[in-house]
Amino acid sequence: GYIEKDWGNAFPSIWIWGQANQWELLPATSSASIFFSLALIPWYFNLEFAGFLIVLEHNNEFYRFNTYLQSIIHDLTINPDMHEISFDVYDVLFQYKLHVSSYSNGLNNIDGALLYGPRSDRMIKYVKELLTKNIHFDVRLSKLIQNVTSNNDDNNLFIKHGYYEEIIFQGRAQSVALEITGNVKWLSEKFRQAYENIYPWNFSLIRNIVIHYKLILTSILAMIIVSFIFAKCR
Repeated sequence: GYIEKDWGNAFPSIWIWGQANQWELLPATSSASIFFSLALIPWYFNLEFAGFLIVLEHNNEFYRFNTYLQSIIHDLTINPDMHEISFDVYDVLFQYKLHVSSYSNGLNNIDGALLYGPRSDRMIKYVKELLTKNIHFDVRLSKLIQNVTSNNDDNNLFIKHGYYEEIIFQGRAQSVALEITGNVKWLSEKFRQAYENIYPWNFSLIRNIVIHYKLILTSILAMIIVSFIFAKCR
């Protein structure tokens, strides 16, 4: 089932949403579905931030890439006139990479349903939702593996720093749902500013905390125990 809440003062003014669960040449023994949403999210005190929520299900395994999980999005390009979007998203540890691209077979006049959405405290019909077989999503999920050697001559930054991809899933989704609403060029620029310098070879406090959380927790626990012992011995 599917329930949507396109109303309220806190509804985003800019967003991209896509969903698909039908795939070309997917074996009967396999399953896959994808959902992605990128938006300018309203927050407290009239503040807004660019955030995203992306989930790929493959053979009952869920791969989540979300703002609140400190995931990173790169190379976001959007052509709303052609209903095309492309991006790469990574988990906080850069262990997995998900690539998504949409293509409309050169069609820019694809019919869609016009849905109600909030504008100026009223609900008006302005949200164009496409449910069509004329658009497809190319999806590739990879595991990033760091090699001991690097290739400084390659234009790909990850290959240049000694990374290669081990493909977990690759497929083309058909009969997809897609919405591209608002000034998405501005949204794309917000994402670029937020994530353009975040790579595994650059220092990240959050990423290092996640990587070494067991050591950090063990050290804190040891300090508490030692402090307790000293306090008892006094």
